[in-house]
Amino acid sequence: MLGIYGKYGVYLGCLWVLNGTPTPVYVSAAFNLYLNYDGNGGKFGAASVAETDSDTVNSSAYASVDTTNALHLVVLNKSYTASADLTFQIGGSTTYSSAQVYAFDANGSAITLRAPAAISNNQFTYTLPPLTAAHFFLPAALSSPAISSQPVSQTSTLGNNVVYSVTASGNPLPTYQWQRQASGSATWTNLGDNATYSGSPTASLTVNSVAATMNGDSFRCVITNSSGTITTSPASLIVETPLTVVTLAGLAGISNATDGAGSAARFANPADLAVDAAGNLYVADAGNHTVRKVTPAGVVTTFAGQAGVSGSSDGSSTAAFNHPTGVAIDSTGNVYVADTNNNEIRKVTAAGVVSTLAGVAGVSGSTDGTGTAASFNGPSGIAVDTTGNLYVSDTLNHTLRKVTSAGVVTTIAGVPGGSGLVDGTGSIAQFHGPQGLALDTRGNLFVADTNNNAIRKVVIVSGVVTTVAGQTGIAGSSDGANSQAQFHYPSGVAVDPAGNLYVADTENHTLREIESSGSVSTLAGLAGVSGSADGAGTAARFNFPTGVTINGTSVVYVADTNNHTIRFVGTTVAPTIAVQPQSQTATAGANVTFFVTASGSPAPTYQWKCNGTMITGAISSSYSLASAQSGNAGNYNVVISNAIGSVTSNAATLTVNAVSPPPNSGANSSGGGGGGAPSVWFYCLLSLLALARRVPQRNSSHVVSQIIAKLGLRTWLVERHWYDPHLELQTARSSKLGTTCRKHSSPSSA
Repeated sequence: MLGIYGKYGVYLGCLWVLNGTPTPVYVSAAFNLYLNYDGNGGKFGAASVAETDSDTVNSSAYASVDTTNALHLVVLNKSYTASADLTFQIGGSTTYSSAQVYAFDANGSAITLRAPAAISNNQFTYTLPPLTAAHFFLPAALSSPAISSQPVSQTSTLGNNVVYSVTASGNPLPTYQWQRQASGSATWTNLGDNATYSGSPTASLTVNSVAATMNGDSFRCVITNSSGTITTSPASLIVETPLTVVTLAGLAGISNATDGAGSAARFANPADLAVDAAGNLYVADAGNHTVRKVTPAGVVTTFAGQAGVSGSSDGSSTAAFNHPTGVAIDSTGNVYVADTNNNEIRKVTAAGVVSTLAGVAGVSGSTDGTGTAASFNGPSGIAVDTTGNLYVSDTLNHTLRKVTSAGVVTTIAGVPGGSGLVDGTGSIAQFHGPQGLALDTRGNLFVADTNNNAIRKVVIVSGVVTTVAGQTGIAGSSDGANSQAQFHYPSGVAVDPAGNLYVADTENHTLREIESSGSVSTLAGLAGVSGSADGAGTAARFNFPTGVTINGTSVVYVADTNNHTIRFVGTTVAPTIAVQPQSQTATAGANVTFFVTASGSPAPTYQWKCNGTMITGAISSSYSLASAQSGNAGNYNVVISNAIGSVTSNAATLTVNAVSPPPNSGANSSGGGGGGAPSVWFYCLLSLLALARRVPQRNSSHVVSQIIAKLGLRTWLVERHWYDPHLELQTARSSKLGTTCRKHSSPSSA
């Protein structure tokens, strides 16, 4: 019986017993069939490959490849009497054209070269005599490397690992060398394995714990064998820094209506927000029944409404809202409000004047019409397009409404009172408690379809409604492809210029992103865990966020409703000073302004100080003093702060000089006076002369003399012409100060 095995690098040739007599010589022949089949050290390949045998009773087969990609087959015909007609079918991408056959059999243990086999399309047949062991050697045709799949560019968040892979073939088997091109460089550098890179000489390169400095780097692989070299296309690496969440305004867990900066301000269940071109936020402060304004630096003021007073009055200081939950702003600064409990759509001008655009306070319904002829039922989301048309999520009617600038209301999608999740056109479509809305630049309206746990899209021109992301009626927090992702009562949605959506996933306490490419990810917060912690990515916490907006492409703002705060989500940078305030010298009475140029993210606040004491109300990047006096002299600096940190400017010294006294013209000077600006005495004299003209002639000299005497002066009336007196003024010390205007003795006098 013949037994011969080769597996996992262990070779065993069992003792052959022929006609009842052991034949030990076949043991060494069996080993040599693996280790020296050709007498020149030819070996069975080191890499085993899969093999299937249709007749394991009469035959056995083993397969491997070596470093030259040559295929090795060891095949046994175990039959004592019958030859084996074998058919070989070879899979894989390597092409073979012929096979060399080395074998021994029952007639002798010497390994001899047998007839070769011709191969066509990687298939051949061969006949082995009874009790024969054969080694088929199939050399692969030499070929230069060829790439069947290129490495793919990667996007990763800071600290994660990324893998670049290539698939290539060639004979002999090629080698690999990965290279890196640093961002901004034109040079490619060979990589070696270290703490940062692993697999640099293989078909797969791992970049470990990517750093921000790698952003923009590119990677490629040089593939080589004795027949040639080929280089892959470069694949880039984009490193995204996790967005950081900081509290811009309000204090977590404390509700009130206080205006102020940062944590000194208070909100009560802020529900929605919108941003204007200057970066100011307008907040529907639902629990306070007001609309608030928040600067980029977090300074909060009440824009419209009366804190704690619900109502429906129009006007400015007397205007009132009733639990507003939606807000939008147009390009001219008009703010539009979904006044939820009033069932109205309100307009607030940039000057703060409130009017009702559509609906009737306290009247719910679904009637289309103009102004007060229309009705709503709990409207909560609102968006405005570039032409002034409003789009309203009429939440309790489960519909979307359009309101023109003239107050004409129509229903554009959904059926009043008919909740569901149906895609379709116009009234065929169905929603279930829609809330937040966002418009992109292509005329698409995105809807946070809250009770359906889905994000929907409406093509405004056609009214066609589709589901963008989420699974119908299934609440969850899964990221992934749009159709596989899950949400849990999403209430707010915003869209950036690239078409990426940002979702306030309310009951997951997270901020989600739906990329325009069709995948959903969690940007900040941890699903199912509420809190108020600031931090990056999953380290941050929200508490039932309901509103979201985006300032261009850089900063997302969230109305963190149950925390009573407004949150900033973006790249944070501590304040830095580019231009320091400068020391100044001024004359008493002059105006003085100090300037500082600084930056930071979020936008910083400013607090000026004089000699270390805060100056009340000095909270901008400049500080002005009107009519500076000696008491204003001192050292001025400014503290610049944001949620990340603060920096204090250098001190700028203000020196205030006293006003110089008027010059003394001298005791012997003549009366005309020289050039230059008139003195204060000149103006006093003109006033005296004007007074003299109003006094009767007989009293004029006396009156003028009395007034001049009170000034410590004495006068001589040089010429007593009433219409044009010529006076010389002298001090009590007989020092002449000057003379008045020239004499007019007659109209023709020069």
